[in-house]
Amino acid sequence: MKISASKGSVRAGLALSAALAWAVLSATGSAALPEDASGVTRTAAAARERTCPIVYFDLGETLVHTADDGSAGYQPGAASYLRALRLRRIPVGLITNVPPSWGTTDAERAARLRQEVDATWRGPVPFAWKDFGDRVLTPRTEAERKPAPALWQRAKAGSGRCRVV
Repeated sequence: MKISASKGSVRAGLALSAALAWAVLSATGSAALPEDASGVTRTAAAARERTCPIVYFDLGETLVHTADDGSAGYQPGAASYLRALRLRRIPVGLITNVPPSWGTTDAERAARLRQEVDATWRGPVPFAWKDFGDRVLTPRTEAERKPAPALWQRAKAGSGRCRVV
């Protein structure tokens, strides 16, 4: 029996693997780290404060696959990657295009997005909305839609001193 994967699922798997590996490696640190520009060695605690990862994902065809019949479910491997990040207490977020008309705030647009996804969900495990908390970033205007950098800039601005992946 031959098992094959679509280019999209392979690409999503590679992206998820890279995000998980980077986040896990960034979350671990040694006691002494390289010197900064002034020649001072950073402590592990100070480095973790600056490198704590927050992993942002796109939704469609990265975490969620929409089938030809319009139903939705996890992309292969996506649920396990989210679970692995959750077990490591690495926060996750979504950066996804939705119509700005879906609401006046990210929370309103995220609520509408959840309704849309949940209405078509056919996977055996529900989508892990609780993992994302208030880290669901959506365009406020058409000009903010990806690939424009606005959503990524908002993610970085809201991350404090943590590194955004």
